[in-house]
Amino acid sequence: MSFNIALTGLNAATQDLSVTSNNLANAQTVGFKGSRAEFGDIFASTQTGVASTAVGNGVRVQEIAQQFSQGNVETTGNSLDLAINGNGFFTVSNGGALSYTRDGQFQLNNAGQVVTASGAQLQVYAPLPNGGFNTGGLTNLTLTTNESAPQATSTAQVTATLPANASPPVTTTFNPADPTSYNNTTSLTVYDSLGAAHTQSLYFIKGAAANDWSVQTYIDGTAVGTPQDLQYSNAGVPVTPSRSRPCSRTASPPAP
Repeated sequence: MSFNIALTGLNAATQDLSVTSNNLANAQTVGFKGSRAEFGDIFASTQTGVASTAVGNGVRVQEIAQQFSQGNVETTGNSLDLAINGNGFFTVSNGGALSYTRDGQFQLNNAGQVVTASGAQLQVYAPLPNGGFNTGGLTNLTLTTNESAPQATSTAQVTATLPANASPPVTTTFNPADPTSYNNTTSLTVYDSLGAAHTQSLYFIKGAAANDWSVQTYIDGTAVGTPQDLQYSNAGVPVTPSRSRPCSRTASPPAP
């Protein structure tokens, strides 16, 4: 009998080591939840219960309990890799049978559906035509992989710091090729109605009066319009043209 009791301890310890080994083996498995072995002692009992002088019969593993603590959220660079920070699961469908997972490594199948590595479709609430979502049922998440129609840039917001103590440029005649003829420059990418990209450059020039600036816009090296006056109050609030935020300007792209 004593030998059998000792064997229960060895068996339980072996299962505990197996649980630990499984945790280590899945250290890099996305969405994996570690487990722990939970033990309980064994007593022989009769219809009248356990005698007060009964000696235990050993130990057993009562449960392999998964641990649902929050794991690390990492940046992968893949736009279809998702993570849940907090409680919850991703809902996936495999032929209509719903399953739940914390593994957010998704990909697209040939139908444009977002699926797991095993092919189960990610489930979402369907969008409504007037906004919001239909929370009454789930549907497969399908992404449109076709290229959308080109759309010209309509507005762009640029934030820049224009120091109040700046001096007018040494060279009074503006020339984009001469950095002494302007104080600062920045650029951004804009698109025409055909989807072609263009470089929009903004050149900021300090005026002779206090808080007086101008900005000249160039598209692909060609001047667009005349310089735009920028005047600010002593508090740095735009006066001309009026804007809700200091040091910002809305610029329109050229015609294609």
